[in-house]
Amino acid sequence: MKLSLHTLLVGLFFLCSTQLLQALHPAYYAPLHDHLVEVNQEWLHQAESLGELALPASFANDTERIQRHLWWVEKILRERTAELSLSPEQRQQRLALLDALRLYQEAGNFPQNTRHSYRIPYFIDTYGTPCAVGQLLITSGFEEVAERVRAEMNNAYVREIPFGELPAWAEAHGFSLAELAWIQPGYPPSTLWKAVGGTGANAPADVIIEDPADGSLLIFGAFTQFNGVACHGAVRVSESTTTALDTFPLSGAKTAVVYQGDIWVGGSFPGQMGNIYNLMRWDGSKWEQNYVGFGAVNCLHIHNGELYAGGDFLSSIYDNLAKYDTTSGWWAPFGSYLGSIDAICSYQNELVVGGSFVTNNPSQMSYISRWDGSQWQPLQTGGDTLDAPVKALFADGQKLYAGGEIANRDGGDHFGLARLEVASQGWDYLLPSYSTVFPIPSVDTTSFYISDIEVFESQVYVSGSFFTSFSLIEGTNFGVYDSSFGGFIDPMGVFNRPVADMLMSNKKLYATGDFTFPMGYVVETSDLASGLPNDLPFDKLTIFPNPAQDFVQLRWELPSPGMNIQLDVYDISGRKLPVRYEAGLRSIRLFRDQLPAGAYAFVLRDGEKALNRGRFIFR
Repeated sequence: MKLSLHTLLVGLFFLCSTQLLQALHPAYYAPLHDHLVEVNQEWLHQAESLGELALPASFANDTERIQRHLWWVEKILRERTAELSLSPEQRQQRLALLDALRLYQEAGNFPQNTRHSYRIPYFIDTYGTPCAVGQLLITSGFEEVAERVRAEMNNAYVREIPFGELPAWAEAHGFSLAELAWIQPGYPPSTLWKAVGGTGANAPADVIIEDPADGSLLIFGAFTQFNGVACHGAVRVSESTTTALDTFPLSGAKTAVVYQGDIWVGGSFPGQMGNIYNLMRWDGSKWEQNYVGFGAVNCLHIHNGELYAGGDFLSSIYDNLAKYDTTSGWWAPFGSYLGSIDAICSYQNELVVGGSFVTNNPSQMSYISRWDGSQWQPLQTGGDTLDAPVKALFADGQKLYAGGEIANRDGGDHFGLARLEVASQGWDYLLPSYSTVFPIPSVDTTSFYISDIEVFESQVYVSGSFFTSFSLIEGTNFGVYDSSFGGFIDPMGVFNRPVADMLMSNKKLYATGDFTFPMGYVVETSDLASGLPNDLPFDKLTIFPNPAQDFVQLRWELPSPGMNIQLDVYDISGRKLPVRYEAGLRSIRLFRDQLPAGAYAFVLRDGEKALNRGRFIFR
């Protein structure tokens, strides 16, 4: 079954990713109807006769195209009004809102898609700009309904919004839900990815970091030009200038850090007379070759003011982990032998390392371990351990995220992305066994992994080498984690080669690699903002099992004394369902009873106040 699902999704990847890459550009000369379908696919069901819509058209930008879409919808809905069986009050309300829709269309101030790499609705964007349906709600005095949609289902299509207030409002104002769905546009990416500095690099880039002293970007790779500036593998990029950093090796960089004012770059570099070095150090004016052991340095990290290097360097002195001695200017071995190390971070004031090492005693230390000041210890004291090599670590307060290989175990994909919050509960696998993350078709059928993690405003961004698919939206190598349906990666682009490095800086994400799409080698996003606010009090909600057979358990971390916990469940048509559940201080058990197989949405409430929301599946 899994193989057939994988084969199906691979086939869908080629079909849908081609459609994603070949979305109809506003300037393309094509039938007007095709442009309108690009904005809203409801046109496939609503237009009875093409007529003028069959004539060719093009637009200077997508704003103009959305304006044309709204112009035609408003025109047709106004013409249909006379045919509808409406009360005088409904007719008056409908015509008044159509007048408001015309003013909204003429103003041309539409929401900005600041998170997604594909066209999707934004009910109200991060700047407070409402969509057309949101504007109609606000105009008619139903701002609370619009705000509720923004808070709970901001990127949903009208047909997916399960709130009873919406159809009630629509009927009172003379509209059907189908008409509202026709009005609601999807919004294209706000130039989500663009070349850093304008033109970026002329060849692949390997590593990107931020200089904490001034916020400038330090970039290393195989390029000899960056933003038109001649260079040799290393540049500093600020808001207005690009500066070459002398002559740097054009290959081999894997990691970098700024330590005590100097730039350290780790990897495996060719040196003079055939020698191989694994460290380069910039003292402010020139690069100096440096080394620790024999082999590659995969990661550099500053912990409690001291510099650590991890990798595959093994000798009679070094065992893949070393600490820099500022007094002697040499590297000293650290800890006992673990094996290959690919990631280092600081978590709860302890040094944590991850890699491909496997230990037998205790087995909980395989792939990841912490240094307690005198010896290596497991991170978890109970629950699940990690079952595949670790390639990335990110500490976010009490949460520790690990990224790594997605290995097939007993017919199910495991690891890839995991989170540790409570040592006694072990690791929480964030990608389920029916994962929608696969090897990249035609690139690599065996190895797929997450190699970098960044967290911004509670959104977990990941990159590496993978193909992700959910709801027929496909992407490769970059995405944001979504906990719905047990967890999946929401794609943020179709990078045609693996992402080598990722950075979060100044509310932007940066990516490097040898990809040439969406742009070449070094790219950045526009300013990021969460698609949904994360200010709900029950943000630590787990849903299991999911998919489920007989029941679904919802569990949260903090007790809920004094709260009137309620659960609303909706089917895919938005109909609220009668369900049976048992509520406790930290959990709810929802019984399936007679619910048919399928996907369901839920909202967890304390009276009228929303606490959290999500989705689940009954098999």
